[in-house]
Amino acid sequence: MSAENTKLHFAEICECIWNKIQGQKKLDKKTAASMRQFVANFTMVAWNACIAQKTFADVKKFLNKFADENFDGDPCALYPLLDAAELKWREYRNDKNFVVRAEVQTVKGKPQVIVYLKDECPEVSAAFKPFHDLMQSPEVQERLKNTPPEKLEEEIGKIIAEYNASLPAVTPDEDWFEGNDEDEGEYRPIGGEELHEIYQHIQCNYSRKEKKGCLKEIIDTFPFLSILNPLSDKNFKTSGKNKTGEDLLPNLIITIFSAFVQDTALPMADEDDYSHFLEEAETLADDFIQDEDDFYYAIQIRSESAVLTFIAETVAKLNLPTEEYRRTLSVLLTWGVMLECAREAQYFAVDDESSEPESYDFDKENLRVFQLHVKLRGFRVSADILVREDSTFEELHNLINTLFQRDDDHLYRFECEDGCTAVRDEMDIDDDEQLAGECYIGHHLSEDCGAYYLFDYGDEWEHDITVKKIMSADTKEKYPKVLKIRGSIPEQYS
Repeated sequence: MSAENTKLHFAEICECIWNKIQGQKKLDKKTAASMRQFVANFTMVAWNACIAQKTFADVKKFLNKFADENFDGDPCALYPLLDAAELKWREYRNDKNFVVRAEVQTVKGKPQVIVYLKDECPEVSAAFKPFHDLMQSPEVQERLKNTPPEKLEEEIGKIIAEYNASLPAVTPDEDWFEGNDEDEGEYRPIGGEELHEIYQHIQCNYSRKEKKGCLKEIIDTFPFLSILNPLSDKNFKTSGKNKTGEDLLPNLIITIFSAFVQDTALPMADEDDYSHFLEEAETLADDFIQDEDDFYYAIQIRSESAVLTFIAETVAKLNLPTEEYRRTLSVLLTWGVMLECAREAQYFAVDDESSEPESYDFDKENLRVFQLHVKLRGFRVSADILVREDSTFEELHNLINTLFQRDDDHLYRFECEDGCTAVRDEMDIDDDEQLAGECYIGHHLSEDCGAYYLFDYGDEWEHDITVKKIMSADTKEKYPKVLKIRGSIPEQYS
């Protein structure tokens, strides 16, 4: 693997981790700059661990220990490490180049990860010289010589630990993920300990009549939670109890509501939103039922992972029949996802006018619809889709990627025939390019002007996009709309 490919792969992983973190928090410029450097540092640790360890289980064990020792096991440090390691292990396992330094520098006004490999950074090599000299010293060589082969790795670990203990202590700057507890209006995820305290209080201090009254009030106050009706009435008769007779389900529902209602104004969810939340929750429920490891990994990056964990683990104690178990878990996880989104929307809300790019100039009452033909180069695969002219290239990317069944972990770019180039992230943007989320297809595509779409700069999935027809939008239709898909879709990671 060439040095240039290593640097490109490393930058792609940094971008993916950064995008996940950025999606959870609204950050000022100074904090964002600090976080970018932390992402680069964490990615370097995860990258090198994947090269040094024999199995991915060993990698995770190493990173958990690293997070415990350096950040007291804080999830905000652990999860980026694990995410970066998974991407490295899954996509670039054959890249064996160690990274010795990763810096975020401003290039042409944009932040960019600068990567140094072994022998490219003399000062880092010099820093390792004392350790190298120690390992070559007669004392250590004699010590290793007298160690049985099966314990050699353990003995080397002890030598490294002794060496690290002799170095001056370095206190990491943790402000970027801990925040200031005194900041007003700061978003704080609900913790598992807090949930269990509320749960115990409800269990010990609420009568059955009071619990039933609470559930009725919850549903009356927030009609969109009426999905809980079939659960609440039935629960008080026969189901939802453990061997001690404890009403697990009412306790769980009231606990979640009590934890959220303290600082979250819940909005009304429309039918489309609810369908999206339900689909997401059903996927999580299946993960928990079929493979708990997949479930816990899937919720690591979520802002309210403690709530989703609390729901899944409590419902598992109900000992319900399989179908009822699946349905109950899906319903309650849906509620958890809805409440999570409500909290994030409240804390990270931005003014609608300021969030809309200045270039938006479409007549919302008379929108046009583009019929696009998307052809995957090198394969007999294509799709015909309908998209509104005020759709961004980011939205077009999301649609195509979903149709072609891909994980969205990579950079992409649209090169339009009118000269416009739209890219995914500001780290990848040049002076003459635009962000895909701020660039509309109606401004750059026409019946005489198509586009080239490249996804994943490593595997290079290439597409040709042509405009077959432009028509007036039908107010009764929902867009985007898939008209036809032809051919057998190739696997992303064959």
